[in-house]
Parts: sequence; C-alpha cells; structure tokens
Amino acid sequence: MIDVPVKLGARSYRILVGPGVLAQAGAELARLKVGRRVALVTDAAILALHGAAVIQSLAAAGFDVTTVLLPEGERARKAGLSAETARPQAVTVLKSGVVDGMAYTLYADGSIEAKLPHGTVRFGSIAELRAHIESNS
Repeated sequence: MIDVPVKLGARSYRILVGPGVLAQAGAELARLKVGRRVALVTDAAILALHGAAVIQSLAAAGFDVTTVLLPEGERARKAGLSAETARPQAVTVLKSGVVDGMAYTLYADGSIEAKLPHGTVRFGSIAELRAHIESNS
C-alpha cells in the first residue's frame, strides 16, 4: 500500500493507494476516532463498482453508514455539488414506511432514503431510487 501525505497544516490528510485498500476503510477511520456515523458520498457508477467493499468494511468496524448519491461526473460539477454541499441537512419527514421489505423515509425536499441490501442510501428523488433499483436487478 502507498501512503501519500497531503500537507495542509491543520487540514492535512493521507491518501492510501493499493490493492484491497477499500476493505481497510473501516479500520483506518476507526483508528482516527471520527465518531460512529459516516456518510459515503459517491455517484451510482462508483457505488455499484466499489460501494459494497467500503460499506462492508465500515459496518464491520462498527460504523453507521449513510450513502449520499451525487450525479455522475460533469453533471455534479455543473450543478455545483461536492462532498461539502452534499452533506445531509435536516429536513421535514413526510412519511416513513416499508414497501416490499424495503424501509424508506420520504422528505419534504423530495429526497428519499432507503435501506437497501448494501446499506442506507439517500436519493434526490423517488425516480432516482427506482432507476437505481432497476439498474441493480
């Protein structure tokens, strides 16, 4: 594994690169004592490729994981979205329930959070949730 330090004073961090590094995400975060609630901010394509390994690692290390989906690539940049602007914010809950064994929460801003087999994922709309389920079935 390659450890690349990014030196930014008080905001310094490390980038870890190498085979199997995603499976170590939980252990690395636990070592940093960051708390128990984490958000995995990604797009649907990357989530499909690598999400399971990261979520499984985080869950095994005792983290409560919420996934926040951004539009892919250029669409996210043009919309002005980033990890900073994608942080879940408090909004009014319209309804919660269970449909076909899937727990969900619908928010006043139109977003919906669903408990899927690979973890809890928050979508910008019901249409995005449907598209995600269809692409993974």
